[in-house]
Amino acid sequence: MGFFGDGALEEGLVLEAFNLAALWKLPVVYVCENNSPGAVGPQQGGYPTAITAVESFTRLPAAYGIHAVRVDGADAAAVHAAAREAVARCRGGNGPAFIEAVTLRWPGSSPLWPELATTFDLDQAWNPALIVGPQSDWIRGHDPLLRAAREIVAQKFADAGQLKARDRTTREQIAAAVAFAIESPMPAPETAITDVFA
Repeated sequence: MGFFGDGALEEGLVLEAFNLAALWKLPVVYVCENNSPGAVGPQQGGYPTAITAVESFTRLPAAYGIHAVRVDGADAAAVHAAAREAVARCRGGNGPAFIEAVTLRWPGSSPLWPELATTFDLDQAWNPALIVGPQSDWIRGHDPLLRAAREIVAQKFADAGQLKARDRTTREQIAAAVAFAIESPMPAPETAITDVFA
């Protein structure tokens, strides 16, 4: 699997990779995170956004005969279904597949100096009143983690208490890893090229 942003589709190397993968029927799943919809671009003080003549990014790999689909990138179930299909196609000897996962860019990244995300709280999935701050509209309507949490509970794969316990455990693991990294001594300079192959 290869993951990249929509800006990479403007590079000739990607089209060359599509061509070779299609010619040789390689089992490659290309996943493009297209976060350009609604992006303001550098002219308006934001990060660069894709500029291409095609109306759909799926047309680029399709020109090489690559199976291409477009999904809501913030819908975990839709991405999972597209990935399962793409992997099955590859394993079946049908060559490469392409998934365009369309997602709305975090609105705090609109200026070149992005705002930090507001504090994430899993309870926001079930209590929208807890969603406050400058990015509340995006969090309320688009945040993929909150959407996935609501779907998991709605489908009865887990209840809210189980998800919150997993969230708490994961936060503790991350905090421990951060503390370990900060408290660890710097590596010896001579290790900079250890295990490096050129």
